[in-house]
Amino acid sequence: MKEITILLAVRNGEQWIEKAILSIKNQTLKEYEFLIVDDGSTDLTKKIILRYGEVDSRIRYIYKDHSGLTKSLNYGLGKASGKWIARLDADDLALPERLSNQLNFVKDNKDTVLLGSNFLLKKNKSIIYSSNLPNSNSKLVYRLRTMKGFFPHSSAFFLKDIAIKVGGYRSSFIKSQDHDLWLRLSERGEIHCLNEKLTIINEHNKRISNLRSDYSQQVYTCAAIVCHFFRIKNGTDKEIYNENSGFRILLELLESYLVKKDFFKLFEFKEEIKSFFPKKKRETSIIKSIYKVLTHWKLLYELLKFYYFGSKLPFRFYEFLSSKKKYDTFLS
Repeated sequence: MKEITILLAVRNGEQWIEKAILSIKNQTLKEYEFLIVDDGSTDLTKKIILRYGEVDSRIRYIYKDHSGLTKSLNYGLGKASGKWIARLDADDLALPERLSNQLNFVKDNKDTVLLGSNFLLKKNKSIIYSSNLPNSNSKLVYRLRTMKGFFPHSSAFFLKDIAIKVGGYRSSFIKSQDHDLWLRLSERGEIHCLNEKLTIINEHNKRISNLRSDYSQQVYTCAAIVCHFFRIKNGTDKEIYNENSGFRILLELLESYLVKKDFFKLFEFKEEIKSFFPKKKRETSIIKSIYKVLTHWKLLYELLKFYYFGSKLPFRFYEFLSSKKKYDTFLS
C-alpha cells in the first residue's frame, strides 16, 4: 500500500490542470500515487493528463460520466490505494515541501486524522493574502464550529479509512462538502494545521465555491455545523439529515433563519467596501468607504466580531431544533 494518494477531481480544467500536475511532480517526496478523476470533461483536460501519464507511472487517470465534485471525490476515495489522501483541486498548486512535511507530521502525531497547512491566495498573478491559521486541535475545531476561516480543501491530508468509515463526502452537500467531512473527522481524532504555507489557492470566478447554486456557501456550512452538534449530543444526525427532501427542508429553514438575523448583510457589506478600492481614483474610494463605514457602523461592528470570534448562529439554530419547537413559530 502506498503511504499517500493525491486525489484530484476535475471537470474541464484545461486552463489549470498542467500546472497542478507539475506542482505534484516537483514534490521533494517522490513516492506517491497521483489519482486524477475526470468528471466528464469535454475540453482538452484528458489529453493533457494522458500526456503526463504516459511518462509517469505514478499518475492514474480515471474517466467517468459527469456527476459533480462530491460523487467524483467519493469515487476517487474508493479507488485510492494510499493510507493518506492528499487533496488538490485542479486550479490550485502544491508547493514542493507539502507532501514531505505533512507525512512527517502525521508520523510523529499518531492521533491525527486530518492535517492542513497555511496557504497563499493568488489572484491575477499576485499574492493577495497570506494565511496565519492556528495549529492546535481545539482552536481548529472552534473555527469549524463558528464558521471562521479554515485551511483550504487543497491543503487537506487525511486518513482514507476513517474518512470512508464516517461516510466520505456526503452527496447532499453541493457546497461545503469538505467542512462537513472535517467536522465528522474531528469527532474521530485530532485535526491540525502546519504553520508553513504549502499551498497556493488561485482565486477566480470559476471556482466551485464561487458558483451559484440554490443555496449559498454559508447555508451549507451552517447545515454541516448543525449536523455536527446533533451528532455530539445524540451520536447521530439522522434526525435532521436526510439525503432526500429532509435535507432540503433543513437548508430552507437555515436560509430563512440567516436572513432574519441579517447574516448575509455582513458579506454584502464586506464586498461593497472592497469594491471601493480600484487601482484608480483611490482618494475618492477612501472617502466612499469612510462614508459607508460611518453610516453602517453596526454592520462594521458585527463584521469585526465575526472576523475575530466567528458566529454562534449555527449553535443557536441547533439549540432551537433540539428543543423540539415548531419551525413556523421559530421563523415568524
